[in-house]
Amino acid sequence: MQSFYLTKNQSGYFCVRFPDPVTGKLSTAKSTHCKNRQQATLIANEWFLHGEPSGTSCDRLLKNKECPVI
Repeated sequence: MQSFYLTKNQSGYFCVRFPDPVTGKLSTAKSTHCKNRQQATLIANEWFLHGEPSGTSCDRLLKNKECPVI
């Protein structure tokens, strides 16, 4: 089982889903607000290590303004 799964939504943004370690069921998809797979993978890895951000996607957008640049 992978640590997380990335998929594209209908707008082309990558969403991340984390599997439950006990049941194996996937969590609800959460948008990374990035269209670049490499950047979305870095964000998902950060969330995996430090926990998913709380709040709505609008709250995250206001804090980050845009995807981190590599």
